[in-house]
Amino acid sequence: MRGAGIDRGDAVVPQTAAGRGIDGDEAASPAALAALAGNAPAMLDALPTAITVWNAALRCLWANEAGAALQGLTRASIIGASAEQVLGSERLQQLRPRIAAVLRGQTMTYETEVVRGGRRHLRLVRALPRRLADGRIDGFIVMTTDITEARARAEAERAAARSHEALRMLYEQTPAMLHSVDTDGRLLTVSDRWLAWLGHRREEVIGRPAVDFLTAGSREAVLAEHLPRLWREGRTDRLALQMTRSDGQVLDVLLSAVVERDAAGRPQRALAVIEDVTALLDRAAEARREQVARRQVEQQALELARLASERREMLDLLAHEVRQPLNNASAALESAAALLVHQGQTDASYRLSRAQAVLADVLSHVDNTLAASTLLAGRGQPPEEEADIDTVLAVALAELPAADRRRVTVRRFTAARTARMDSALVRLALRNLLGNAVRHTPPGTPVTLQVSDDEVPLALYIDVADEGGGLPAELLPRLFERGARARHADGRASHGLGLFIAHRALQVQGGELKLLHSGSGGTALRLVLPQGQAGESPD
Repeated sequence: MRGAGIDRGDAVVPQTAAGRGIDGDEAASPAALAALAGNAPAMLDALPTAITVWNAALRCLWANEAGAALQGLTRASIIGASAEQVLGSERLQQLRPRIAAVLRGQTMTYETEVVRGGRRHLRLVRALPRRLADGRIDGFIVMTTDITEARARAEAERAAARSHEALRMLYEQTPAMLHSVDTDGRLLTVSDRWLAWLGHRREEVIGRPAVDFLTAGSREAVLAEHLPRLWREGRTDRLALQMTRSDGQVLDVLLSAVVERDAAGRPQRALAVIEDVTALLDRAAEARREQVARRQVEQQALELARLASERREMLDLLAHEVRQPLNNASAALESAAALLVHQGQTDASYRLSRAQAVLADVLSHVDNTLAASTLLAGRGQPPEEEADIDTVLAVALAELPAADRRRVTVRRFTAARTARMDSALVRLALRNLLGNAVRHTPPGTPVTLQVSDDEVPLALYIDVADEGGGLPAELLPRLFERGARARHADGRASHGLGLFIAHRALQVQGGELKLLHSGSGGTALRLVLPQGQAGESPD
């Protein structure tokens, strides 16, 4: 024997046991050691690890089959060859620092990469000193393992693990309600949204039957029908169920699921996505309630329209049966009073004039009542047609008793002959304003009816002004409100309808009734009738 190996000519086989027997005894028999040494070459050849033995002069003393194959050589050609012949001068120069370190007694372990046959190989190299019996180092032993496939497998496993972890995190953190179950229907995974939505922690639910989180009715239907069909058919779509939160709240959901199978087609698990439709169903129910309520309102509106139509018919009948006779009676009294005056019977004429004033007052109340009930009940809109201004003023004046008409002076400060207005409503408003002016001022007090216009904004103004004592102070804040009444200085009380009607008469056609002033010097009210933009054509 020489050094740490067994001489076989120029080849040296490293010892495989150093002072120990095969079964670990401190002192093995010479025969056992000899048998072990004899079997060492066969044992080393059977190893997948490439082993080569080199002397200090960098000449190969021995190599197993894998060691020779690693260099692309046969054992016969590698044993006895120099390191330069085996490795090449460039590779040898790269390895000299490591060889020197091993010859100094260090053990070197490192990875290296080589390209052989166009393929990249990754190798794990372990080089250790070869010691003689006296302890001197006379070379080194190199053990090389090709770890290309092992490393690729490890990398693939790590990549698969990373991918699995990424998929798990993606599954759990996706902003949707997801869960998976095994073939027994027990939860394997759940998403974070699922947990937050139902109010549970992950450790509380994994491994539990998924049907535990359904209402009793949904649980029975799933176990009896839906789950067997899912495993049989492989999927289910938008199954309507009810789930329960940890606080007991019941939620309406739609569940869709697909079965994952192995290569043999056997079901492995089912993946489900859940859609919360509680709010949607609530909105649908609310919409249905609104539809019912709307139909009820429409029916009520139809009934009200029917009643309103009947009411209008009754008011029209009232207008025909009451107003016309009153108008005829007023005209007859006026004609009779004029005849009596002509005949010099002033006392009788005065009494007829008083009767005519009473009839005019009654007729005014009837007209206002009819207007409040019919004409002014709608929302109205700006008039599209024009009316003759002088005609409207003449009709409004003609409705006053003759004695009162003589108190009214008409002044014109506009060249306009026509204006956009609802003539019936303006006539009604003017009659109320003129009637108030003559009734609530002393007999003979002048009343002025003035017409003017303005360009910014374009409007027609009709003012009614008297020279009486003014309106009661307590009436001014609610002057145009319906039912606003006050007692005047002469003891007469207003009915609280005339100014309201006049105000609405202007309002429904886009106009306005304004109080210009009221005091000891008299009261002035203005009808404002908008005429559109300046320069706008009236057609």
